[in-house]
Amino acid sequence: MARCSNLTILLWWCAISGLVAAETASPALPQPSTVPTKTTVLKIGAEDDYYPYSAKRNGRTVGMAAEIISAAFAATNVDFEFVSLPYARCMSETSKGEIAGCFDTLRSPLNETQYFWPKIPLFLGRINIYAPANHPEKLVTISDLKGKTVATTHGYEYGEAFDSDKSIKRDSRLTDIIGLRNLSRGKVDYGVFSEQITNHLLLENPELAGKIKSVGSVFEGELYLCFSKDYPNIKQIIEQFDAGMDIIQANGDYAKIVKKWEIQ
Repeated sequence: MARCSNLTILLWWCAISGLVAAETASPALPQPSTVPTKTTVLKIGAEDDYYPYSAKRNGRTVGMAAEIISAAFAATNVDFEFVSLPYARCMSETSKGEIAGCFDTLRSPLNETQYFWPKIPLFLGRINIYAPANHPEKLVTISDLKGKTVATTHGYEYGEAFDSDKSIKRDSRLTDIIGLRNLSRGKVDYGVFSEQITNHLLLENPELAGKIKSVGSVFEGELYLCFSKDYPNIKQIIEQFDAGMDIIQANGDYAKIVKKWEIQ
């Protein structure tokens, strides 16, 4: 009887111990849920004040260069979105890899190694030297700008010859129109501006008509969509863009866009 009682007590103790252990054991950790990762949208920086090539109008990026880029990526079925930014910030975010690329960029030895470049430029552009309307009728060259105060736009490139000449006194402003107004008021000696941008701004600002004139040129050449060296899958993106540019040049879409804007 005593043996039976001892066995009963032992079984009861084991049962109680098991229950206590089960209650005091750490609860099972929840399994992590699988959350789908949202696909990253390809972001291309678009200058917000370079019409008719690229500008922000009514909340949208518009312009000839913007349409060319859209057509090139569409030709290779690449989804992307424009991010409208001031040019200096656009280039800064591109260099940091925050966006994939920026346009409209003049390619020169001074920025050649900072970015990746596609095979084909977006368009050809010309940057002229402008002077007040009463300036003598003579051709002005970059060498004539030495020691002079010249209106420029923050972050813009003007070709190696101008950009590397430290003897030129630059009066840098946020936008072209500020520089043009300062030039018309005689606050600077000269200004350097894109020919097509200036033509458009003179139409939009008739009060400047007859107050400035083109007296020379500092650069004529190719402007690009430049690409970041630090953006994910950037080499594949450039290959797709190059392929798209080849397609739209071959099928005539590029020529149609240029003709539509009547720039070249």
